[in-house]
Amino acid sequence: MSIARIAQGGHFITDAMWSLGVVWLTLTALYYFVYQPPRTENKPVMQFTKKQKLNVSAGVILFLSALALFIWMRRPFYKEHNTVFEINKDVSELVFFVPEKWELETAKFQESENGEFLLLVKGFAPPYTTHYLSYSIEKIENLIKVHFKESVDGYHRNFRHKFKLTLPQKLKGHIKFNDYLNN
Repeated sequence: MSIARIAQGGHFITDAMWSLGVVWLTLTALYYFVYQPPRTENKPVMQFTKKQKLNVSAGVILFLSALALFIWMRRPFYKEHNTVFEINKDVSELVFFVPEKWELETAKFQESENGEFLLLVKGFAPPYTTHYLSYSIEKIENLIKVHFKESVDGYHRNFRHKFKLTLPQKLKGHIKFNDYLNN
């Protein structure tokens, strides 16, 4: 069933692995508490003492609580920032200053006078985490510099960024990308 749900896109493989672990631990604990098998082949069944049962129960409850908290905290996160920006007719060069960790797609060119960018942010985050993007445009004669700044409210971990650009055909070959470490 897990393979079918992964194929449908309803679950990640990590979901299936976590559920396998929970089921395995639950069955193992029930096996030892209910059936109480012999410790070795030559020894008869050994009863758990109350202290041993309490320790195992507390350990299983603590582990399952930590697992439930971890699963509750991490949810798939997806956000997109899509903006159209104006490019004056006298502009002949664009420079984009983007964070180094962003994955840049090859820019698409079309017969348009404006530019458009799309930033896709994906990863895992707890509820109420959100991603903000701000950008500023600086025009110097026939050059436009576009600076991007991102911030995250809440805890985030390993967000992936995919940056897509659609620009006027006249700017093909006149675009540069710099990361913040090199400006």
